[in-house]
Amino acid sequence: MCNLWMTVVWGVLLASAPSVGIGSATAQTQTPTPSQGSGRLPQAPRPQALPPFGDQPTLAEDPLAGLREAGRVRAVANERQKKIVDETAKLLQLATELKSEVDKTTEDQMSVGMIRKAEEIEKLARDVKQRMKG
Repeated sequence: MCNLWMTVVWGVLLASAPSVGIGSATAQTQTPTPSQGSGRLPQAPRPQALPPFGDQPTLAEDPLAGLREAGRVRAVANERQKKIVDETAKLLQLATELKSEVDKTTEDQMSVGMIRKAEEIEKLARDVKQRMKG
C-alpha cells in the first residue's frame, strides 16, 4: 500500500511538470561553480546611485564639488569667527563705558542708562556664548 501511494505521488509530480526531469531539477537548483557552466560566478546586482540633492551636482558630475563644499564651510566658519571678534570688541567697549559710569556715581545713584547698558551687555554676552557653541 505504501509503495502504491509513493508511486501515485511521484506520478502526479512528474505529470504536473513534464518538461522537468529528475536530473534536470537538481541541476537547476545548484549554482554553477567556476569548473561548471560558463566559468564565471553569478554577479551581484549593482547598487543604484542616489539621486542628487537639490540643484547640487554629484561628485561624478563635478569632481571639484568636494573642494567647493569645503571652501564654503571654511567661509562660513571665517564669517562666524569675524562676528564673534566684532561682538566681543563691542562687549568690551560697553563694559568699559559702564565701569567708568559706575565709578563716577555714588552708591545710591543708578541711572536708567546704566541699567540699559548692563542689559545690553548681558544680551550681547549671551549672543557671543551661543555663537561660540556653534
